[in-house]
Amino acid sequence: MITRAIHYFKQFDYPVTAQSLGLFRILYSLYLLGLIFQLYQSWPLYFDNIPGISISYFPAKLCLFLWSIANVLLCFGLFTRYAAVANYLFTVLMAAYFTNINIGSFNDDLLRMGGFLLIVLPSNKCFAIDTFVKKLTTLNHSKKTS
Repeated sequence: MITRAIHYFKQFDYPVTAQSLGLFRILYSLYLLGLIFQLYQSWPLYFDNIPGISISYFPAKLCLFLWSIANVLLCFGLFTRYAAVANYLFTVLMAAYFTNINIGSFNDDLLRMGGFLLIVLPSNKCFAIDTFVKKLTTLNHSKKTS
């Protein structure tokens, strides 16, 4: 039974180009950079404290700055795996923060899913500086993934 299921799923395991994954990585990081830019423009509305009522210990400007650096690295494909992990951690952190202050959005789940997919999928095989560096150092580098 299990061998039949494995054989069934093996028929879908064929090499395809990784261009769509590279394009997804670039578009996802550009979308997040736009979102970070909008958050940075109006950060006092979301992150600032109100004297006498609430005190905010959340380092918003630092988190937005580090998150934007991770997304720029992700967009260019430089240190892609580390940037994807950092991006996912900041996405989860910001989504949890916005949920706690009751301004979460429907796309928070989609952002978390996309960030997790960038960690596990081989999105650094195409349109990335990592690929260019690896191509210069090795002779056999395939642009195909399964």
